[in-house]
Amino acid sequence: MPFGKVKLNDGNEIPAIAFGTGSALRGRDAEVYVAQALEAGFSHIDTAQVYYNEDSVGVAIRESGLGRSELFVTTKYLSGPIQDALRTSLTKVCFC
Repeated sequence: MPFGKVKLNDGNEIPAIAFGTGSALRGRDAEVYVAQALEAGFSHIDTAQVYYNEDSVGVAIRESGLGRSELFVTTKYLSGPIQDALRTSLTKVCFC
């Protein structure tokens, strides 16, 4: 998609606009919606533990056929030991 990019402190850039999986999709299966967003050209998916749909977001990402270098995923921390929480999110939404 023709969205601008945001430069991070480390020099990397990410798309300025992400497809969000919260609000209307909170607690719902987001697989179809994320798949449609990826097909439409989004390369940045925003999720969070508190949205309770990371598993379905991950299914759509894995089934998209996109390589890791083609996609950005952002998430938010909810609670608990931060390293454990981040590992849990990564397991659900990454290409692992």
